[in-house]
Amino acid sequence: MKLHTILAISFVGLLAVATLGHAADAAKPDVKGVRLIKPYSDLKDLTAEQTTKLKEIRKKYSDEIKDLEAKQKDEMMMVLTDAQKKELGDTSKKTPKGKMKDEPATPVAPSDAKTPAPAK
Repeated sequence: MKLHTILAISFVGLLAVATLGHAADAAKPDVKGVRLIKPYSDLKDLTAEQTTKLKEIRKKYSDEIKDLEAKQKDEMMMVLTDAQKKELGDTSKKTPKGKMKDEPATPVAPSDAKTPAPAK
């Protein structure tokens, strides 16, 4: 009888530990596809745990930034008239994603000539 009681208590304890461990893992955000940014990505001696934690932090703030940008866009659109919203929609269709309207298509290389010193 004592053996059955000990086994039952051990089983319940093991089950509780496994459940708590699984609950802790479920609370962590999924960091697949999240990349570390410089300078953190240049560190050569990061442990797997550090890498995961850094990715979790990056994902958390990336998600918050996306939410804030969406909120900002919604609030800004509320200020515009219907005609302005239409105009904005028309111009955004012409502009490639990630490019500003007045941005040059190719980066301008700095000239090799030295600029003269300002006159005194």
